[in-house]
Amino acid sequence: MTTLNSSYQVLARRYRPTKFSELMGQDVLVKTLTNALTSGRLAHAFLFTGVRGVGKTTTARLLARALNCTGHGDAPTADPCGTCPHCVAIHEDHHVDVLEVDAASRTGVDDVRELIDGVHYQPAFGRYKVYIIDEVHMLSKNAFNALLKTLEEPPAHVKFIFATTEIQKLPITVVSRCQRFDLKRVGVDVLFPYFSSILEKEKVSFEAEALNLICKAADGSVRDGQSLLEQAIVGKNQEIITEAFVKEMLGLGDRSQMVDLLDLLFQGNIEKSLTILKDMHQKGVSARQVLQELLEIVHALSTMKVLGPTAENPLAIPTHSLQQCQKMTESLSIPVLTRTWQVLLKGMEEVTVGVLPECTLEMVLIRLTHIKEFLNATKGVQAPPREEPAKPAALPPLGDFQSIVDLFVQKREVLLADQLKTIPSVHVVRPGHLKVHVPSSTKGDFLKDALRLLTTWTGTPWTMDYSQDPLGPSLANLEQAKIEEQHQKALDHPQTKKILEAFPGATVKISS
Repeated sequence: MTTLNSSYQVLARRYRPTKFSELMGQDVLVKTLTNALTSGRLAHAFLFTGVRGVGKTTTARLLARALNCTGHGDAPTADPCGTCPHCVAIHEDHHVDVLEVDAASRTGVDDVRELIDGVHYQPAFGRYKVYIIDEVHMLSKNAFNALLKTLEEPPAHVKFIFATTEIQKLPITVVSRCQRFDLKRVGVDVLFPYFSSILEKEKVSFEAEALNLICKAADGSVRDGQSLLEQAIVGKNQEIITEAFVKEMLGLGDRSQMVDLLDLLFQGNIEKSLTILKDMHQKGVSARQVLQELLEIVHALSTMKVLGPTAENPLAIPTHSLQQCQKMTESLSIPVLTRTWQVLLKGMEEVTVGVLPECTLEMVLIRLTHIKEFLNATKGVQAPPREEPAKPAALPPLGDFQSIVDLFVQKREVLLADQLKTIPSVHVVRPGHLKVHVPSSTKGDFLKDALRLLTTWTGTPWTMDYSQDPLGPSLANLEQAKIEEQHQKALDHPQTKKILEAFPGATVKISS
């Protein structure tokens, strides 16, 4: 007769952290709570948010122990002893002053009011009354409203600890009254050594790649990873957990086979692609898993395409498959990879909502074979040559001041050109340097603007010296003298004299 071991604990409970230092991948959280407990600067409400299995409830229980532990004195401690009556009672879930509530099953306002009624009573046994409300986002609107006033001004002997996987569903009025901690997903680099230590304690041998697959499948959740680890320990056929067994357990396809499948799709070979797909289906690989793995490979190809030889091996695939991927990137462009990514994402959506997932997957693969046509089209059609931007018109030689003023007219800086003409004397000492005389009655601020524009247009810094003495007439004076000279010549012309004699009182004007 087989006897059942009723005292057996699953890995997730047996290796649950008993100290803050044992929390996986939550360094910021641990440091902040440790500092708060050490300094005595404790909030009255804490909010832990994050995906499932990252330690929200575990952290809440550790905090409850830290608040009530008496093993190190009369104050809360960041290092609960684990042996005092309070630590033991909280660990065994029967501490009278630590009430843990599942909001998923107690969502109503009456349930919250029942909790609030006990808030005003002093702790019966411990230092604080601690209310741990798990999945707090499940509370109704009326329940939140009933809780709000107490949460805003709780008695000094009460601490609230909330945990949720969906922070966006919490009223902002509740979130703002809590000290919030976002628990991160735990990376593979942290999970792998942790799970390795568990397997060593359990005296179970394993292949490194097998454990790596479990860590990836955990998707950042310690508890999910521990559950998968336990399943692998129980289900292993031999003395060692092998990669092949874990792939079969997780329903994963061969990653190298997935690379072959994608390569065939890019080649447009739908016949062989569907043959590989049928083999995967017989092995129990779901349509969604196929698309997910193809997405990961396309992402890796895109990364390798962008980073080149410096890219790491994010797929953890054999060397020959990695070389196959590198060869694929040589013939694929970023637009093609992007289009493939979009088709796979759309396919994931169709497989999720469709009633015939396997048929839907085949249609997605058929759609992907046309990526080859897109690739050929992009190779066959050359983009029109890019028009070179028009080069700026060559600047006239700026050997004298007249050419400089003419440049301002050409650039449609007419006002500045007119102002420059009024300067009594300007000499171009050398290219990029002027010497001017500006009377005290003339405001020379416009000269700074002129120099700035000259520097921009010519690409050469322009400078200027001031002269105490006049250096000559201004351009405006020269132009006026020229007009007066032309006017006098016109008056002295014989034909002009005859006209003036014929029309007494007439005048002669020179048009510019």
